[in-house]
Amino acid sequence: MKLQDRAIELLCNAGYLQMGESLSIGSATFDFEYVLWNGEAGFNLVVGSHTQDNLVRKVSALARALDFLGSKASITVVLEADRLDLKSRSALSQLARVLLIGPETLSDDLRVLLPLELERRAVESLDPIEVLRQSLQADRAVLESGLLDGHESEERVRAVLGSYIKEGVTKG
Repeated sequence: MKLQDRAIELLCNAGYLQMGESLSIGSATFDFEYVLWNGEAGFNLVVGSHTQDNLVRKVSALARALDFLGSKASITVVLEADRLDLKSRSALSQLARVLLIGPETLSDDLRVLLPLELERRAVESLDPIEVLRQSLQADRAVLESGLLDGHESEERVRAVLGSYIKEGVTKG
């Protein structure tokens, strides 16, 4: 299986729709090796090419056509890593996102287009009052004051804090 076919398969499995090799915008038709679209993940238009022949000119015309229509789509050009010179890459990067793909790093190279997959982990639930009790073991005044009973009653915390404030005001 060719690298471009593997890229297409990976993107299609991620929710991109394959639109063929031609893209018609208004009265203009743009030909690429493949065109993929994903309207659910940020209006991504992905175009692929085997060569750099007239690629900058084609992508520039495509970008102008999309701008003329007021499109919010972003363009991503996918090329094999060894098929693009530095001058063309610089020119293309001003018009579109440029992703250079390689056979060993394909999924990493396309990661920016793929949905984020986070590992689900079970997190141990902590009792914040118990953690506070453990950390204040040496402070008898706080432990005996009833402040840590606040999870049982908001009024109890207010009463204890109020008594500290009154005590401080009357002493001061």
